[in-house]
Amino acid sequence: LQIYSIGEGTSRAASGFGFAQIYTAKNAHGNDFAAEIAPLLQGKKTLFLRARETASSVGEILRESGVNLTQIIAYENVFKPLKEEQKPPKNSAIIFTAPSAVRNFTRNFGWDESYKAVAIGLTTAKELEIFTSPAVSAQQNINSCVSLAKTLL
Repeated sequence: LQIYSIGEGTSRAASGFGFAQIYTAKNAHGNDFAAEIAPLLQGKKTLFLRARETASSVGEILRESGVNLTQIIAYENVFKPLKEEQKPPKNSAIIFTAPSAVRNFTRNFGWDESYKAVAIGLTTAKELEIFTSPAVSAQQNINSCVSLAKTLL
């Protein structure tokens, strides 16, 4: 099977499961990823494993581009209540990997103006703009986010 991966981490995982034909996106932002792979998938029967709640329009973009698309909800993010003592201290740099992570964090702790925020991508950054001006990682992976967060401390 041909795999179309949004990033290096996903490509490594697919390889680890034995897939050999893996296309890794040049752009790991959801809508840009969809636009990039749509011409490669036109007219092909395609399976999109996705979250229950998505912040991007990958499915819609692929369908509108003529991709024969089946979507399966493979996972969902669930809110986990945290204790007040788990709240990060003032002046912390906090990494957010999804818009739902922003919502869950602020639902638990609110937002302290001393926090510095790092967003893994543009959609997550947009969710953070309600509270702050986030730094956006140049690459959409945790290691890049951690490197960026360290520069903010």
